[in-house]
Amino acid sequence: GEEYNYGMAFPETIFTQMLFFGDERVSTTTTYGSALWGGKLFGIKAPHQWVTLRITDFYNVREETPSHGRVTYNFMMIDWADTLRQIGRRMLPPAPLPEGIVLPPSANDGVPAPLSVLCQAEKRDPKAARVVVEAALQQDWAAAGRAEVEHWHENLTYYGPGASASHRTPRRTRSTSCAPSARPSAGGR
Repeated sequence: GEEYNYGMAFPETIFTQMLFFGDERVSTTTTYGSALWGGKLFGIKAPHQWVTLRITDFYNVREETPSHGRVTYNFMMIDWADTLRQIGRRMLPPAPLPEGIVLPPSANDGVPAPLSVLCQAEKRDPKAARVVVEAALQQDWAAAGRAEVEHWHENLTYYGPGASASHRTPRRTRSTSCAPSARPSAGGR
């Protein structure tokens, strides 16, 4: 089904996994694929050009033995709006900031980042990291418009979906991508 249709539309794809986060039960990854769009997809005639596919995956993992698990569910999202923008078929209005760039992290944590062996060698605390991530998500997406960015590093580069673009400052990110009108309210999910 889906895999066959993808393979017919994109006969050649090179994937670069940029970020990978998770634990024994769940994980998520951000990837981009440089893909030759060479076949029909969604009823759209092939443009016969290279595009960048922006991909986010979420996984459920079932532990089978200690330190060994099996993926039991994979939910993949491809930013089709951005892909179509690249071939001149815009589905959303232009973003207020630059569109079309997706780069791996610049922290030298390996690719995909953070590379587990580096995190372990540096004795980074995964529980402390989880607390920071959950606090940032709570503030940014569920806080109903509070303008806090305490968990965002000043060197942050934000890569939003196609219509929100990319930029490098937390305050700019907050005002253009995370404003209450740009995301669902805490009660609207």
